Amino acid sequence: MRGSGADSGLGLGQHQCGGRGQRHGLMEDRIENVQLAAFLGRDPESVGEVEMGGEFLNVPREGGRLALDVSAYSLVAMARAARPLMKAAGGGSIMTLTFAGGNRVAPGYNMMGVAKAALESTVRYLAYDLGPDGIRVNALSPGPIPTVSGMVISGFEESLQVMTTHSPLLRSVTPRDVGNAAVWYAADISSAVTGATVSIDGGMGILLAGAAAHPRARKPVSERP
Repeated sequence: MRGSGADSGLGLGQHQCGGRGQRHGLMEDRIENVQLAAFLGRDPESVGEVEMGGEFLNVPREGGRLALDVSAYSLVAMARAARPLMKAAGGGSIMTLTFAGGNRVAPGYNMMGVAKAALESTVRYLAYDLGPDGIRVNALSPGPIPTVSGMVISGFEESLQVMTTHSPLLRSVTPRDVGNAAVWYAADISSAVTGATVSIDGGMGILLAGAAAHPRARKPVSERP
C-alpha cells in the first residue's frame, strides 16, 4: 500500500508549537503536496509518495528521502521559523507525534519507522539548541489509534484488541488521551521537561513481548461461565 506524503494520519509530519500565552496551532500532516513543498522550499512535483507495507528492503531511495524530509526535517524547518516569534514571547513549547515503530520493528511501517527514530533524535537536538531561549521540545508517542498509516502495519487490528486485554489500564488509547498529554506539554506545569518522548500507550510499553493477558481482563462472552 502507498501512503502519500500528505494523508498518512499518525505517519508523516505532525508538529505543534506555541509561545506562552498564545493559542497553540496544530500543523497537521493532512496538507496538499503543494503546501508541503512550499513549506519545505521544494518543487511541488518533487513531493511524491512513501512506500509502506511489504519488505523494508524494497523501500525506494526517493521514498526514504521523502519520509525523512517530511517526518523529521520538517520539525527542524518549523522550529527555525518559529524560534524568533517564540523567543520574543518569552519561550514556549514545541511538540511532535512519534510512534513506537521508531525504536521497535512494526512490520510494514518500514521507512516511516526509520523516520520516527530520526524525529525523536531531532527532538533531543532541538531541545539542546532552543533550551537557552526558554523553548522546550518534546514528543508524544501514542499507542495504536486507527489512522491511515496504522492500517498498513501488520497485525494492527490485533494490536487494538490486545490493548483491552493486556495493557495495565485494560483499554485502548483515544485521541483525547493524546490531547491531554499535549496540553500538559504545552502548559507551564511541565516547564522543566524538554527533549523527552512520553508514551501514551496504557502501559503496554512496560510489558515483555509475549506477556499473557492481564488476569483482570474481561473475558469474551463465549468464554464466560
